[in-house]
Amino acid sequence: NSFTLINCPISLGLDAFANLTTEIKVYPNPVKSILFVSSKTKINSVSIYNLLGQETITYAVDAGESLIDVSNLSLGIYLVKTTSNDGLKTFKIIKE
Repeated sequence: NSFTLINCPISLGLDAFANLTTEIKVYPNPVKSILFVSSKTKINSVSIYNLLGQETITYAVDAGESLIDVSNLSLGIYLVKTTSNDGLKTFKIIKE
């Protein structure tokens, strides 16, 4: 067995992966009381689910930014599902 050089027609630098990053940001993580959701495009809705799949919070949003009060949630891990013009994205957050 010997190695063979293969020419790659595309450069695989950091710029090649720039379009794969999401434009939606969910922060801070871990969160204590207020969760920020922001996007360069319009966010349509934000839903928070516990790990059993039960929906705990749902917000209809019609902006590029939203503040969500999560102070009533129990400590633990949650999934944040966002829908926007960029599509559907899910994030994992920790509630402290």
